[in-house]
Amino acid sequence: MLYKNYFEQLKQAIPFLMKEHNVPGFSISVCDKEKIIFSDTYGFTDVKYPVMMIGAGGMYSCPDDMTRFIRCFLNQGVYNGQRIIKREILEQMYNEYPASEEFPYNLGLAAGLRNGLRILNHNGGGFGFLAAQDIFIDKGFGAAALTNSTEHNNIHSTIIRWNIWDDVFALQDAKKDDCEPVPDSYKPLIGLYEAKFMNGGSWKLSVIPRNGDIWCNYEKLEHHSGNLFFNVNNDCIEFTKNGMIYDNVTLFKCTE
Repeated sequence: MLYKNYFEQLKQAIPFLMKEHNVPGFSISVCDKEKIIFSDTYGFTDVKYPVMMIGAGGMYSCPDDMTRFIRCFLNQGVYNGQRIIKREILEQMYNEYPASEEFPYNLGLAAGLRNGLRILNHNGGGFGFLAAQDIFIDKGFGAAALTNSTEHNNIHSTIIRWNIWDDVFALQDAKKDDCEPVPDSYKPLIGLYEAKFMNGGSWKLSVIPRNGDIWCNYEKLEHHSGNLFFNVNNDCIEFTKNGMIYDNVTLFKCTE
């Protein structure tokens, strides 16, 4: 499978980024024009109190089904050899009716640029659920993600927008079929870390594998010496036996 090792690294990263949730549950699917190339679920929860919502919602689905729509979109309105919608009508959704020059929201889709590439996106949620969907029509890729908490906006933006697309397209540009493996010496550092405060609050940071490197707080960690790392902001991160010291704050590694 294309980018197999990269998506294996992604499977390790997602649980660490799940913060402020009550019941675990996060699902994601990534597809190209022909098939789903990555799909996984982290925890599961039933819809306990199904309710009718607004006109744009009220329907429960899963990422694999949402990617069927993406694949139809990427194939200009054709799915499994059958035309579902005319290409001209599909293109009207993102080409002809922006809300304004300042607000590029079209017919049910926000159209914009990510690193110079056209991206179509829509997200929404309510009653404890949140969904997001990205479509790169020129690159032929798309992804859908659902989570059972409206507090997971950071997961959607981090996993879909910042991690997957930046990494996958960087691999494409470098003409690589997969990412570099994470060095064995880095693997024990991967995990969730927490600093507990006297007022009962806490600060959590995750160290995740990403395209052969390790990242923390949305920044790549550059190895200096021993257990000492720095990020692009020159924050000092030192790993200890039971945790890490991040910018003079001691965090302990979570064991559960």
